[in-house]
Amino acid sequence: GASATSIRSLYFSQLFFLGVIASLLGLMLGSVLQQFIAVSLQEAYQIRLGPSSIYPYALSFFSGLMCVVFFALPALWYLPTVPPLKILRRELAVNATQVWMQAALALFAVLTLVILFSRDLELALSIGGALLGVIVATLVIAYGLLALSKKWVVNLGGFWRLAFANLQRNRGQSLIQILVFAIAIMLLFTLTIVRTSLIEEWKVQVPDDAPNHFLVNIPPEELPQVQSLLQEANVRPEPIYPMMRARLTHINGVETTEEQRSTKNALRRELNVTWSEKLAADNKILEGEWWDKWQRKEADLPGVSVEIETATDIGLKMGDKLQFSFGGLEMHAQVASFRSLDWRSMRPNFFFIFEPGSLDSYSPTYITSIYLPPSQKSFINTLLHNHPTILLMELDRIIEQIRSIVNQVSDGVLLVLWLTLIGGCLVLFAAVMGSIAARKQQAGLLRALGSPRQLIVGSICAEFAILGFLAGLIAIIGTEILLISLQTFVLETPIQPHYLFWLISPLSGALFVTGLGYIGCRRVVTTPPAIVLREAT
Repeated sequence: GASATSIRSLYFSQLFFLGVIASLLGLMLGSVLQQFIAVSLQEAYQIRLGPSSIYPYALSFFSGLMCVVFFALPALWYLPTVPPLKILRRELAVNATQVWMQAALALFAVLTLVILFSRDLELALSIGGALLGVIVATLVIAYGLLALSKKWVVNLGGFWRLAFANLQRNRGQSLIQILVFAIAIMLLFTLTIVRTSLIEEWKVQVPDDAPNHFLVNIPPEELPQVQSLLQEANVRPEPIYPMMRARLTHINGVETTEEQRSTKNALRRELNVTWSEKLAADNKILEGEWWDKWQRKEADLPGVSVEIETATDIGLKMGDKLQFSFGGLEMHAQVASFRSLDWRSMRPNFFFIFEPGSLDSYSPTYITSIYLPPSQKSFINTLLHNHPTILLMELDRIIEQIRSIVNQVSDGVLLVLWLTLIGGCLVLFAAVMGSIAARKQQAGLLRALGSPRQLIVGSICAEFAILGFLAGLIAIIGTEILLISLQTFVLETPIQPHYLFWLISPLSGALFVTGLGYIGCRRVVTTPPAIVLREAT
């Protein structure tokens, strides 16, 4: 005679207090782990962590309650609507609408927590896209292969026939298990690849012989002497560019507004500009022509080549007329081309490159970059002693600091990887235990009918091997989707496929899930059939 409201209140209160207890235990465990990490950081990197604020504790506590509300409660919310007679008859048909609603709420909870913890919308969308990719791949690949296996079962014998029959009989449960396994494996491989491949690929982008010193503010009259000094020391400079400071003030005769200057970086400040006859090796013309092919549309307007991201940010188009201010002296130019360039090349790069001869009436200084090995560091003293007006920027110290930070981040990712591995094992084990009752009943019947233990063990291992193989195959698809998003939007590195993991993921998934499945189901074959059937009944 209990009402639906009272039953839901009962479930909610039970789950709420369970979530509170679990969250408090998680905070205690996390606090102990945090102290261990703090001590390890101080010993390894001489970094002392400051006291933590209440925010991470509150957010972690909230995440525990949110997981209970959005994952567990929706599955129980519809139970009071089921007629008691159907429950007594065990006619618990699940409405497909309920399943999709629960899945949507779960995905919303995951995205919300990722946004709250990372505070990065692009990262959250990348993870959300990968999860959707895994779900779609699961429905397409797993459901398709399970459907095709109907024809294969006829020609199979032994434990393989029994394994495929179990998958077909529990198709819905098999799809859910594949999805759970795939997501857990995807997260593990994502962290593994991020720590190994992606970080190494990022470090390779700055090669050991990349220019590590910038020479700025070289006076024109001292340029021949500086070049001679570099040649005597056997130091090869990158191309030497004339450089001036200019501010973009008007676009097509219209002065830039205060709002534009506050939001556009290229309009907010003075920029380094240059002129050059040759296009740098790491520059590429995307639209328009370089000076050897470009023809002026108006005789009195020289051309200017604009970096593509700056042009997009400002909203420039080919042929736009620009007005610059060189310390109060005005100059007009016309957009001749848009360029892409590599800011990581450690070479001089410019937002605006003017046509040769267009800035002859101005007095430039010169800029270049050089590579100095540690053994030639003393050359800096000689250079600055002879030319004290030169501004020297020692990028090697900055590069070394960046590499040190990347190594520390790599160690941090390794720690998160271990924590995720433990969590993934718990999730996989929970997914296995969710089907343990049905497996006990089936195994008890088979043993009561005289089936040997080897047949039952083989069918269980074969079934979980198939689930793990499909989960690993789907997981690497989701991993590549997530990594492509990270490489494109977060790390901003070239997209690199990871072919070796396409082989490792399905095989390791099959072995890993088979091991967990055998551990979780070993009582199925070690318990006497009479006890198993009595428990199942």
